[in-house]
Formats: sequence, structure tokens, C-alpha cells
Amino acid sequence: MVRERIYISHDNIVMLKLTTDSDNLTQDQYDAITRMTLDFGGVIVDSDIVGEGATQPFDWTSDRKLILDLGKLSTAIIAKHYDSVKHIVYSPDNPNGLVWGYLDILVA
Repeated sequence: MVRERIYISHDNIVMLKLTTDSDNLTQDQYDAITRMTLDFGGVIVDSDIVGEGATQPFDWTSDRKLILDLGKLSTAIIAKHYDSVKHIVYSPDNPNGLVWGYLDILVA
């Protein structure tokens, strides 16, 4: 589980390396990702809706890393502490989504 501290009214950029069996994903594996979601206790933040790319909340397009810009999400979503925010990754091999892991988000 990843633990991140989020500060209200500040930029909150989280950079993660996605791994499988302790190996970093290849660029081809990142390129195959079609969508990501974060489940904040029933509130789903979906890259298909909020956007993905260099200026959006989700960016997995470069340098083989995932950048989550949580400052671009609604303050209402990140207004409290969340245990176990579920991170789901979608690709042609996993069209129904694969639970990649969980984030523990502390709000300050």
C-alpha cells in the first residue's frame, strides 16, 4: 500500500512506478493502458471522465511512471482522509479492470 499526504489548497502531485511481480512495467505495457480509476469510498474518479495526459489528473503517457495530480480533483473528493483508495487499471487484456493496489491518502 502507498501512503500519500495531501495538502488542501496546494498542488498535490503523486508519482508512482507501476510494477508487476516487482518488475517495472515496460513502455509497451504503459502504452496498452486505456483507462484508470480511483475509488474514493464509492466516489469513482475515472480517467475517461476527468481526463488523462500531461495536463490532466491522470498521466501515464511518459517516462514509464504514473503521475496523479490530485490537486486537479474536486476538493470535495479529497476533503477527508481515505483508507484504501482502490486503483484500477484497464487495458485490452483487462477490459473489466485489474485492481492494481490501494492508496492510503492523508489529508492535511
